[in-house]
Amino acid sequence: MAASQDRPLIVEWDAASRNDLDALLKQEGMVVVRYSGCEMELIRDCRAPGEYKYLAATRQDENITMRNEDELWAKLPLGAASLEGAVQRGGQLRIDMSVIGKFVGDQPILDLSRFRGSGCEGATHVVVGLTTGAFEMVSGADAAVSADAVVVGGTSRSSNETLRRAGDRASCEAATRADPQPPEGCGALLRLELEPVRCPPGAQFEAGKGCVGAKGETRLSLGGPGGQNDPLDAAFARVLLDASHAVLATVRGEPTPSGMTVEFRQSFDESRKPFQTLGPSAQFLLSECEIGFRRLEPGKEESMVVYAGMQVHGDGQLRWSNLNAFEVKEKTDGSVLVEQAPAALGDMHRHLVRSLTQESCRPTPAMRREDWAYLVPPISRMMDDGDLPNPRDAEETCAKVSTATGTWMIDPPECQVAFGTASQYGVTKIHIVPKPDGTILVKANVWEDVYDRN
Repeated sequence: MAASQDRPLIVEWDAASRNDLDALLKQEGMVVVRYSGCEMELIRDCRAPGEYKYLAATRQDENITMRNEDELWAKLPLGAASLEGAVQRGGQLRIDMSVIGKFVGDQPILDLSRFRGSGCEGATHVVVGLTTGAFEMVSGADAAVSADAVVVGGTSRSSNETLRRAGDRASCEAATRADPQPPEGCGALLRLELEPVRCPPGAQFEAGKGCVGAKGETRLSLGGPGGQNDPLDAAFARVLLDASHAVLATVRGEPTPSGMTVEFRQSFDESRKPFQTLGPSAQFLLSECEIGFRRLEPGKEESMVVYAGMQVHGDGQLRWSNLNAFEVKEKTDGSVLVEQAPAALGDMHRHLVRSLTQESCRPTPAMRREDWAYLVPPISRMMDDGDLPNPRDAEETCAKVSTATGTWMIDPPECQVAFGTASQYGVTKIHIVPKPDGTILVKANVWEDVYDRN
C-alpha cells in the first residue's frame, strides 16, 4: 500500500519524537506541523483551536512489506532516508500493525489567524486525526513472514532485527468499539491525518509571514507592538474589521465581505451623506467595541454575563479595555447560541471565559490610557476610569463564572466605528448580529455630523 501524502505513517519516528507528539496530543488545542516533501516538524509553540476525541473501531491488522529502496520511499517517505541502510543490510523491511481506533479533531478546517502561539508563521498543516494501536518494525531476510510467525519446532526466527516497536499487539485484543480511550498497551500513534492551513477570506499564505491580506485590505498582525495581539484576538479583530468595511462597502455600492449584510437605521440616502462629505478617500480608522456572553441558568432570573471592551486599530491590532463578569436581570434581543455563531465569536467566548477562570481574572493584555492618545477625540473621550482595567475580587468573580450552569449565548457585539481622512472623520454605531445560519447582519446607525481631526 502506497503512502498518501496527507495520511503519512509515523511508525519510523524515534522514541523522543513519538513522546513529543503524545505530549502535544494531551494539551489544549490541536497539533500543528511544518510539512514539506519528505520532512515534517512538530511546531511546539503553536496550537490550532479545537479538541481531539477518541473514536474506537473494530480491530484491524495490517502488514506492510518493503523489499527495496523504491518501495521504502513510496510507503514510508518521512523515514525513508534513515531506513535505507536497514533495507540494504537485511534485504527487506516489514511493519506489522494492529489498528483499534483514532483521535479525531473537531475542527478539521482551520484558518491560520485562529491559531495561537509564537511559532505559527511556519505552520503548513494541522493534525486532524491520529490512528492508534500497536506496531512492530523488523528487517531481515525473513521479514516477509509475520513477526508473529515461528519456524517448525516452535522456535522464533532469529534472523530478523526489530528496529521499532510501540505498544503490545497482544494488548490490542482487549480493545472494543465501546472504549472511551485506547486500552493500556495499545495506544501507540501510527498514522497522521493532515489538513493544509487555510487563510481567511481575502488573504493568502506567505512563507514566514502567515496569512496576509490581499492588496488594499487590512493585514492582520499575529503579534503586534508590545505583544498586544494573539491569534484569537486577530481572528476576532477580522470579524470586527469586516463588519466595519461592510458598512463602507454598502454605501459605496461595492460587494460586502462574504457572509455579511448591512441594514441601516436611517434611509440609505441619509446614511450616505456623511460618507459623501468625507469623499472617496475615506477609510476605516478605528473601532471601540464591547461584547458580552451570557449564561442563561434554568430557574434563575439573573444571567451570568462575561463582558469585554476592546479597541480595534486600522492595522488590525486589537487591544482590551476591560474584562469582567457580573449577574444581570435584563435580557438582550438578538442573542444566539455560542455553537451557532461564526467560529471567531465562539473562540472569543472560550478565550474570555478561560481568562476569567484560569488567569486570575485579569485581562491580558490590558490597554493603557496612553494607547488612546492619538485616536479620534470624540470617541476616546467616551472612555472614563471605569472602562480601564482595575483590580477586582478575582476569586469571587472566577467562582461565579466557573460554577455557572446553563446555556451560553452571545450578545451582539456593539461598536462605534470611525471612518475618515487625514483631516476629517465620521462615526457609525453598529451592532454585529450573528445569525443561526453562520452569517452576520450588521445593523448600522450613521451619525450625521462630520468632525475635524485636531
